[in-house]
Parts: sequence; structure tokens; C-alpha cells
Amino acid sequence: MISLGNTFLPDVYNLFFALISYYFWILFFETGSQRWYVFFILFTVLGTLTRQSSILIPLIFVLNYLFSKKTSGTRIKTAFLPLMINFVFALLFERLMKHYDLLPANYNLQIFEIIRSFSNFSKDFIIRFCYGLLTSSICLGILIFPLLICNLKYHITELLKSKFQMMILLVLILIVLGKVVVFHYTEPFVGNLFHGSGIGPVIMTGYSTDEITSYNPIWGILNFVGIISFYFSFSSIVKKGFAQTDSENRKVSLFVVFLFVLYLLPICLNYANDRYLLFLLPFFYITYVYVTQIKILSIVFVPFFVIWSGYSLLATYDYFSLNKARWSALKHLTLDVKIPPKNIDGGFEFNGYYLSEKPSYDPLHKNRWWWVEDDTYIVSPVKRKGYRIISIYPFKSYFSYSFDRLFVLKKGKKI
Repeated sequence: MISLGNTFLPDVYNLFFALISYYFWILFFETGSQRWYVFFILFTVLGTLTRQSSILIPLIFVLNYLFSKKTSGTRIKTAFLPLMINFVFALLFERLMKHYDLLPANYNLQIFEIIRSFSNFSKDFIIRFCYGLLTSSICLGILIFPLLICNLKYHITELLKSKFQMMILLVLILIVLGKVVVFHYTEPFVGNLFHGSGIGPVIMTGYSTDEITSYNPIWGILNFVGIISFYFSFSSIVKKGFAQTDSENRKVSLFVVFLFVLYLLPICLNYANDRYLLFLLPFFYITYVYVTQIKILSIVFVPFFVIWSGYSLLATYDYFSLNKARWSALKHLTLDVKIPPKNIDGGFEFNGYYLSEKPSYDPLHKNRWWWVEDDTYIVSPVKRKGYRIISIYPFKSYFSYSFDRLFVLKKGKKI
């Protein structure tokens, strides 16, 4: 997440606006003060203008507000007003950007992709959706595991009380077993944020980063840890939150359940990139701790937290180490060898920096990323068929495996 926080991507400040909105949402539910209601609307609008998916917050507010008490004309107006204001601002933003020709080229791309997925409904579509949902659940389960381990005794006790729950968990474990053993999909993550080598987004070249992978038995184990952890934590939120008569627990549980369904399912219909899960994590943590009322045991939590933190620091070091080598290679190609940037596939940031104003950008790109016009030269951590190596840039890596060298490749047969 550290590497993501240092990018221009809107995921980080979109999450910030969502958390602030959630804070004012809670204050309004507790006090009924119109001041918190206005602040809630303000920050949801900022979130929606940052990333359209944030309109889910006022939508969930509608569902939650109407579920909490008996409906009336005034309550319906109060429930729907934030959603309508967000919708109006989103439309005004789109019209304004179109008028000044400032609308991003891939504006609404995800929505179009989801619609296109339904229009091409097939067996492959169902498999892709189920795989994205499974992998997302595993990823979220791994990330909440340091908290869940403090409450493991409670979860096991609850599991043994219900044969139905044991059966569901067994089915999930068998599905993961098929994923790892039968289909050899050992990585517990999907997309380009987490990666098999442990160094985050390896390099955004004209080839899918999913092709760049290394297999490790630890990944296989983490698949099972993740799915068990996710099942324990999410089922506890649903069961304990909905079973208790305490209205606060119900409100908090309803919020995160609605958020998971309305946010996660559309993502899985298109592409469940793991950085999209960042939006769910804080709400997942907050709700799990609040509803289950767990006591965070330092003797259990701290070791896992240290391991998680250490991994993040080492992986971030690798990420910067690789990119230092990457930019050294690109500097040599452009300044010393005098190769035009349009003839180099140097990754998203490189090609975007030099060629973002060129008309070649295609938001529905296939194989090539973004502004790549000609891939005579490629800077990549893996060798490519049809290319020969013209130089190698080593870099220090704590997760080296086969990712301790960066290649400068040129199209053509080996000399």
C-alpha cells in the first residue's frame, strides 16, 4: 500500500473522503444533528468527484437509513437527498469537462467494460467472475488475519456449533485446493499491486504483469489462510451483527455488507485488481473489531504485525530498487543512444510522461499499454520471444528469485 500511496492514482484520497464521510455518517446516526448531515453530503460529493464508485456511500446511506427505523415521508427525503446531490454533481462534472474538452480518455471505461461483459455472457465470463471473487476474498482474508488470530478461539468454538458452517468452510477449502493444486494458480492475489516476487507492481510494460510471476509454496499456504480468515471474519460480521438486537451493531454490519456486495461484485464482473480492495479494508477492520468486540492481544497481534510490516518495508525497498534500475536504463536509451521515446516500451510512467499528448492512446488497448507506439525496445524484468538482450541492469532485491536483473530488449533475432 505504501507504493500505491506514492502514486497519482485516486485510490488513496478517494478512500480518505470515504472514511471522513463514514465518520460524519456515524455522528449523524448517533445525534441526528443536521450539521453532521451537511458534512456527510459535502465529503461524499468530494469522494464521488474523485472516483465515481464513491457514490456507493450515499447509496448505502439510503438503504441503511430506511432499514434502521420505520419509514416516513421526511425520512425518505433525508435518505435520498445525499444520493441525488451526488448524482447531480457527477452529471455536472461530466458536462463541464466535456464542454472544455477535459474529460479523461478512459472516463466511464469500467462501466462500459462491465456492460460489455454482460453482453458477452459466457462460460469464460462466469469463471472469470468466480475467480475474481475468490481471489479478492483470499486477499482480504490475509490482510485481516493479524486481527482475526487474536479471536481464533472464539471462531473455532462458533464453527464447531454449526454443521452448516463447517460444510460451507469445507466447500471453500476444496475450491481453493482446486485453484492451487489442479489449476496451479498459487498466487493469493490478482492484478499488479501484490505480486509473486513481493515487489509490488513489477513494471507496467506493454505486457500483462500477470505473466511475470514466480511460484513459491508460501503462496499456496496463504491461499488457505486467506479463505479461512475471510470466512471467519465476514461470517461473524453478518451473524453477530444481524443477530443482536443492538441497533448500532445492525447499522455497522449493514453498512459493510452492503458495501461488499455493491462494490466488490461489479469489480469482479470486470477485473478484480487488488488495489481496488484498498477501499474495503478500513471498513472491514473497523466493523470486525466493533461487532465482535475482540480484545487485541499484544502477544499475538504484535508478532504478526511486525511480520506484515517487515514484508511491506522490504517489498517497498525492492520496488524502488527495481525502478531505479529501470530509469537508469531508460535514461541511457534516450540520452546516450538517442532512441526516441515513441520507440521504447518503458512502462506506464515513462510512456505517459513523454507521449501522453499523442493521439495514439487507446483506452481499450490490447496487449500494449497506454501510449506505446512502437516497441522496438522494451525495458522488462523478463525475456521476451522475438527480442534479444542488449544490456542488463542488476538491482538489489530481498525477494530476488529471478527478479534481480532488468533487461533492455531489442526486437530481432539473437546475434
